[in-house]
Amino acid sequence: MTWPLLALALFFGPTIAAFATSRPVVPGAGKPPLLVISAHPFLAVGARSCSLDPPIHDGPHERTGQLSGWEALDARMLAAATDCLKPAFSSLTLLASVDARGNIGDVKAEAAGDEALAACAVGRVRGGGAVATRGPGTLKIGYFTGPGRR
Repeated sequence: MTWPLLALALFFGPTIAAFATSRPVVPGAGKPPLLVISAHPFLAVGARSCSLDPPIHDGPHERTGQLSGWEALDARMLAAATDCLKPAFSSLTLLASVDARGNIGDVKAEAAGDEALAACAVGRVRGGGAVATRGPGTLKIGYFTGPGRR
């Protein structure tokens, strides 16, 4: 009976002594949580102009292909949305493609079932002739009217 007790004391004695003489560890305060900045997917168009707060907001710009100077096409599409969108809540998605000479090729508009709004926007984008944007490529932008998302 003494041999097993001596073997247990030999194996577990140093571990028990270490736990008995060590001080308890108190964890420190954790890292503070990271602050998250809220993002607005639609930019108020008034941020780019001198007017105070027009009710038109534009969304992310999706560019495909090789577009250089795409801002000119963006301005044409914004002017079409500004002219055609109604003051009440409505939405419009425009897609326009340009070639290497700046000629506007295919223009598509989705206006949530409002065919007159879509036709107005397509006519305004095509109506100005060639733009300073060079392609080939496409630009797609979504617009909506009404209060911004907060």
